[in-house]
Parts: sequence; structure tokens; C-alpha cells
Amino acid sequence: HEEHHEEHAGPHAHDIDPHLWLQPEEVITAARTLTSLLGDRFPHNAALYQRNLDQFVSELRQQDAVNRAALQSLKGVELITAHSVLEGFARHYQLHVAGAISRTPEQAPGARHLHSLHQQLKTAQAACIITERGNASRHAENLVQRHRGAVVEIDPLATLQPLTTKGYLDFLAKIQSDLQKCRL
Repeated sequence: HEEHHEEHAGPHAHDIDPHLWLQPEEVITAARTLTSLLGDRFPHNAALYQRNLDQFVSELRQQDAVNRAALQSLKGVELITAHSVLEGFARHYQLHVAGAISRTPEQAPGARHLHSLHQQLKTAQAACIITERGNASRHAENLVQRHRGAVVEIDPLATLQPLTTKGYLDFLAKIQSDLQKCRL
């Protein structure tokens, strides 16, 4: 059993953050893969796909640098999220997610977990509760009512984002701008 366990000790599918669109490096990897696949499938357009990729990566890196500089102001803020949607984003920008109300939007948190979040918020120097557009949570509302701190709503699925050639960059800028409201 020990040998078998060591073989499978690496990351499992449930350990992979499914919100890859909130992680610029993952998006670049996906864009490169898609460009390669499209270039193989439509070789007559491969040069165009590559130019578009190069421009996208350049612009994304610029937006990423803007986001990184702007989000520095949130270094000491304890972020409490509705669910795990911002974990990869926070890791990328070196923000601290102190906890999530639930692991997934469908999962109800337990009483012990909610008590733990309340305790964290009581002792936090600065806290921000992040809710998600279209996913009202009575637990998030309860945390908001009982504790000081900012409350910010984000749109992690870009439901209001116009479909444009700069849509993804604008989406990342909007998430960063919304999170700026966490500053107290």
C-alpha cells in the first residue's frame, strides 16, 4: 500500500483550481495551446494567430503589472470570499484569503466553520468580505452584519462584461478595481 500511495501522492483533479481564467499565467498557457491547435488545423492562418497571441500576451502582461501594483494596497487585508473562486487570483497577486464561506457555491458551510470565520473577523486589523454577483449568501450577509469591514461584490464569471477584443483585459481590470474597494 505504501508504494501505491506514493505513486498517487501528487496533485489530484480535485486539487486543481477550476477558476483558471482568474490566473493570468494559466490564461497565457491556454492561449498558447489554442494558438498552436488552431495553427495546426488552419495553417494558412497560423501567422495571424501567432501575431494575435503575441499582442494578447503583451497586453495581458501589461494589465497584470497594473493589477499587481494596484493590489499591493491590499497586502494587510484579510479577504473572506463567498467560495474558493479567488484562491488562484489571490495567490498570483500575493493577497491573503483568510477563508471562504464555503468550498463551492452549492455547499453549505458548517456551524464550526462559520464560527471560525467570525473569530477571524473579530481579530482582523482589516477585513473584506467578497460576495459574488448573482450568488447571494445569507451567510455572507450575516458576516457583514456582525463585523466591521468592507463588503465588495465581484463578477467572477464576467456576466456583465461586453464581448470585445479587449474584454478579458477589461475583466481583469474590473476585478482589480472592485477589490480596491476593500481598502479601509
